[in-house]
Amino acid sequence: MTAPCALPVEARDGNRRAYRLALAIGAEGASFETPLPFEPGSLVDLRFRLPDGQGPFEVRGRAELLGDDAEGDGEHGCMAVSFPEAPRATKELLGQYVRMRLGLTPA
Repeated sequence: MTAPCALPVEARDGNRRAYRLALAIGAEGASFETPLPFEPGSLVDLRFRLPDGQGPFEVRGRAELLGDDAEGDGEHGCMAVSFPEAPRATKELLGQYVRMRLGLTPA
């Protein structure tokens, strides 16, 4: 589950750095409308603060394509970074933020 946002994020893969707005964020990852300059499947380090001021969060994830991207170059579809190995405490804080943002009952 993700919550919509316009969240500034710094993304790095060791050699390159990019700054983008995340359109949605949750405990499992973040999605971006503007492509990130990383190959799908590559490991990416994200750094961000939540709109409520929590953070900074530093999470390692995996870049992936979302939606139509017939050319497979990340230029035509949305991109996401999944957080399969994020620390449990980070996932819990992101999950709490999503529930609050969506007006859901705390878990």
